[in-house]
Amino acid sequence: MKTFLKSEIGLVPIEKWEPKCWINIEQPTEQDKAYLLQEIQIPEAFYNDIEDVDERPRIEIEDDWTLIILRLPFKSDDVKLPFTTIPLGLIFKDDILFLSVFINLK
Repeated sequence: MKTFLKSEIGLVPIEKWEPKCWINIEQPTEQDKAYLLQEIQIPEAFYNDIEDVDERPRIEIEDDWTLIILRLPFKSDDVKLPFTTIPLGLIFKDDILFLSVFINLK
């Protein structure tokens, strides 16, 4: 699911990308991937890295793009392992900020 958010008084949803808005994608589709790689032109290696559920936290820079991968705690339904971590990817350059969680949180 792709949403665009603009900072006003809090984050406000908007219809399409504008400079300095936040692109939020959860469970990206092939159309979302094509949008990011072809229209926004994020590095494909960055996209592939944040798609990997086992990716380790780090910061990387390539062609003025910055990739930040974090691991966030997530409560699981498993009584033996009540918490796990999930990857959160941020990719940004100039006036573009993309945030994605690639794992189903339900």
